[in-house]
Amino acid sequence: MANPSTAVISIVDDDASVGEATGSLLRANGFTVATFQSAALFLASPERNRTSLLILDVCMPGMAGTELFRQLKQEMRPIPTLFITGHGTEQDRAEALAAGALGYLNKPFAEEELMVLVRSIIH
Repeated sequence: MANPSTAVISIVDDDASVGEATGSLLRANGFTVATFQSAALFLASPERNRTSLLILDVCMPGMAGTELFRQLKQEMRPIPTLFITGHGTEQDRAEALAAGALGYLNKPFAEEELMVLVRSIIH
């Protein structure tokens, strides 16, 4: 996997404040970050092909994070993914991890909890 200085982390969350706060935290830790307020914007972006880690909100209008995750897998272009959600259940978490997600955090999450996951994926 890419190192922090070359890795692009894409955050897809319809709540701009979450995307910006998470992006600021990651930038402060040396990562390059791109934020998107919808799955469609991410899919249309050139960052799609440069993304080393995808942080996806589970519930979004239009295409949900889980749908985007499945689509990328079906296209044989999976991207290491962490899910974040304000509405998740333990069953949702278990299903996401079983499907191949590398993490699943409930909002609000602790900054250090996110950073531990990110560092374990991008080394």
